[in-house]
Amino acid sequence: MSLLESLDPQEAAVVKMAAVFAGPFSVPDLSASYSSVWGGALRVDLLRLFKACNHLKERGILEEAPVDEFTVQADSGTANEVK
Repeated sequence: MSLLESLDPQEAAVVKMAAVFAGPFSVPDLSASYSSVWGGALRVDLLRLFKACNHLKERGILEEAPVDEFTVQADSGTANEVK
């Protein structure tokens, strides 16, 4: 079984979306690609994406990028990068 197949659906979606970004990305970047503006559960979606990113980071699939490598606005949080 491949690593991607062993992930939860949310985590697999994060890894697939991360492959499209040219460099480091943040949870709001993922949310813009994943969540519908009219869905009504934006905060829950952000929390799910954040949790998936943290789990992927714990497994060594994602790594946290230093803030100086990624231009973030004050409310964007930390950036992540696929290994």
